[in-house]
Amino acid sequence: KKKSNGGYIYPADGSPHKNHRKLIFAWIHLQSRFNHRPKLYLTLDKQYETLWKWISNQVKRYDLNIHNIGSLSRGELLEMISKSDALIYPSIHESFGLPLIEARHLNVDIIASERDYVRDVCFPNETFSPLSHISIARAILRYESRPDLGISQIIDGSSFMNSIFKN
Repeated sequence: KKKSNGGYIYPADGSPHKNHRKLIFAWIHLQSRFNHRPKLYLTLDKQYETLWKWISNQVKRYDLNIHNIGSLSRGELLEMISKSDALIYPSIHESFGLPLIEARHLNVDIIASERDYVRDVCFPNETFSPLSHISIARAILRYESRPDLGISQIIDGSSFMNSIFKN
């Protein structure tokens, strides 16, 4: 089920294991390789100002469609999740993963790390390696039914040799 471009949301603080940098690199990959600019909402508060400054620089440099909506009340967060196309969750490890349960309860799609903590609490719509920004980007493309964008073109041997010795 797809919604009307509500975008993706990652409700998480800026702790390193939450893996924001890999997520941002995935958004850079989508923009620079495919000219694709999906909307992403983050919930970083002032405590993580250094991370947000780094993200802001990437947003400007690569023209990314990323917005920090800051810290929200539980009610505001649940409303924001419910309006999103999908919850994206690239965390490397979690003790529980409450946003995954909340998204599933709200009937919102989930794109998450292929990790045990995810499968302990939900059945995600798509999964990816949280250690690879390319894997994250490909999961987005699969979710959006655009897997062809993430596949490299395979050519035969003579075409390969011709491309090498063309000049």
